[in-house]
Amino acid sequence: MRHPDLIGAVVIFFFGLLAIAAALTTPDPGFGVVGPGVLAAWLGGLVLLTAVWLGATALRATGRPDVATVEMRPLLFSFIAIAVYFALFVRLGFMLTSAAYLIVECRILGSSRHRRDAIAAVLFVAAMYVVFVRFLGVQLPRGILPF
Repeated sequence: MRHPDLIGAVVIFFFGLLAIAAALTTPDPGFGVVGPGVLAAWLGGLVLLTAVWLGATALRATGRPDVATVEMRPLLFSFIAIAVYFALFVRLGFMLTSAAYLIVECRILGSSRHRRDAIAAVLFVAAMYVVFVRFLGVQLPRGILPF
């Protein structure tokens, strides 16, 4: 290919299609106002738009961009953090698991402002909880918390 970003655009486009296909085939358990596939379908559509934008930008480029090497350590730790997040999501609940994941991910990516990261993570997760549970009617795993 002329441009390495074209490969990325194709891969991103594939993942967008995969997300939309998964969203459309996700069964609706009927416990919420909005089905579980709606947000995934929207996000899949945004991923498709991102892929198209990246591909168009790559086609307009007049030279090969500098490609930096990928640091494998943060990438590996991020994969481990996501795996632990999925493993503990139902057991510990949305609030605790999501806040802990965001705090850990900030640390993996090099943040040294732990207090700020913790406050931002807790506020963001609490806001998402309110949006999903109160406004969308989607029940999230409670875990060990009473709410």
